[in-house]
Amino acid sequence: MPVIDDLIAYISPRDSGFASRIAGAAPDRVSHFESLVGSPLPPPYRDFLLRLGKDDGGLRIGDASTTRLEALIEYYEDIARDGDADTMIPQDCIVVAYIGVGTFELSLEMGATSQPVVIYSSGREKKGLCAEAFDKLLFRTAFWRHHLASLSSKVAYHPGVHPVTFATLSPAVVSLGFKLEWFSDQSCLCATRNDAALAADVSLGRPMSLHIASNSAQVVDQVARALQANFGLIRRA
Repeated sequence: MPVIDDLIAYISPRDSGFASRIAGAAPDRVSHFESLVGSPLPPPYRDFLLRLGKDDGGLRIGDASTTRLEALIEYYEDIARDGDADTMIPQDCIVVAYIGVGTFELSLEMGATSQPVVIYSSGREKKGLCAEAFDKLLFRTAFWRHHLASLSSKVAYHPGVHPVTFATLSPAVVSLGFKLEWFSDQSCLCATRNDAALAADVSLGRPMSLHIASNSAQVVDQVARALQANFGLIRRA
């Protein structure tokens, strides 16, 4: 099943109108963008443009940075006209989200791996890893916006005196009955159990931000207390 079909099936139980809101870009416009980029688009990203390239239904993988194909085409055409590719496009990358207020651009770093990674970028500068794969970013964003956000009771924590890593957090989360989701990676950990969801982010080298959510405030408190006891976490205001 294509990635976008899987994504729609994942989101729809929590947002029944998602499939009706999305709109794809025309194939000839995708091909035109490919010609501007100068290399074939990775299949998951091409599928994304064909299904969500005109309207992403509110998914917003780039937060305030747009992923609309026509905006990206205009960006690349402006760069080509002005001869600014060497200063505006990171080396060996395709910019897939740009012009965010308070957010970085997103780029696919083609590299030597079997599939490109998603990085934060600003003009030519590569800022750091966003996601280990484009499909992981799609589902991770859906998890934050549609699963975690749909739960009524939420708390957020950050590390106290001692730093917390995913290497130590992951087994502790599993010991509490959570299942690590396949779209977790070295920058974002997502986990679920039947009565709660949990997400932790360490992107761009920032101290870990941990979010716990459930429809039961008691469950949130129980999970939070257990993790606080292990890691000395501090609740965010």
